[in-house]
Amino acid sequence: MTYKLYTVEPLGPHDLPLVIAAAYRNPGGYLKGEWFIVIPEADPGVLGQTTRFNYKEIPADLGELDEAFMQREMLDQATLRLRTYIHERKIEIGAGRSRWQPELQAASKGLFIHLWVRGGYGDALRKVFHATSCDALRADIEAVSVLDKYDRRDLE
Repeated sequence: MTYKLYTVEPLGPHDLPLVIAAAYRNPGGYLKGEWFIVIPEADPGVLGQTTRFNYKEIPADLGELDEAFMQREMLDQATLRLRTYIHERKIEIGAGRSRWQPELQAASKGLFIHLWVRGGYGDALRKVFHATSCDALRADIEAVSVLDKYDRRDLE
């Protein structure tokens, strides 16, 4: 049961969007995947989808149907949905080829700590927590949810 985190270049004056791609086998042994896109200060703040294969294996000469395959597929689907989001809202992120291809950067799960204590991501991460069936993702969100937010004061 695995998931991976990615940050995305900002889509405007807001904080970094977050992409989560998870892959695992459900209790019946079927490969399942989920993706979530967390977009700070957007409505809705979380986009997501779950995918499940209706078979446990594919012919050996076609390759292996494993969590790595599903992880790549979930990231591809999330990237496509993010590109659609950018297009629908006419967000300009660059010119030329990169206009519809936002740059994703792999991130460690320690990013959850930064996002949680910074504030602004709490409601979105709670939505992901309640929507996911990935135990590892749920456990990591639960672990950071007990942390306090930053206590900030501007210097004069």
